[in-house]
Amino acid sequence: SLSTATVAGKNKQLRKGSKKGPRKKVVDPFSKKDRYDVKVPTMFNIRDIGKILVTRTQGTKIASDSLKGHVFEVSLADLQNDEVAFRKSKLIAENVHGKNCLISMAWILPVTKCAPWSKTGRKTKAIVTRAIAVFKNRLLKGHWGGSV
Repeated sequence: SLSTATVAGKNKQLRKGSKKGPRKKVVDPFSKKDRYDVKVPTMFNIRDIGKILVTRTQGTKIASDSLKGHVFEVSLADLQNDEVAFRKSKLIAENVHGKNCLISMAWILPVTKCAPWSKTGRKTKAIVTRAIAVFKNRLLKGHWGGSV
């Protein structure tokens, strides 16, 4: 009777992980997405800044509506084809025409290089020992006491 008591509580056929019947097909999530070109205003040298993936229109959820109001953070160096520019700008998507997502200028962020230093609160202490200021017109007229 001891062996029947241990077997009576177990049901090996109905486990949590093994379900019988047809299973869902594994679908690649990127097959359900559309690509839109992101275009910036004409004030910049480069109009196309990239592409964005959006889930296709399905039922009442429209793909272009999910793009409107999307905020893009882009470096001004990328927009102006300049390697020296170091500011970032935030751009907001306003309209979608076909496969093009049109963007309006929103705002320019402060300098990116100084941000880590300003957050840490470090300060540089400098002491000026001597300072000489000479104006250009005084120097040209020869009214300055020293020799040029």
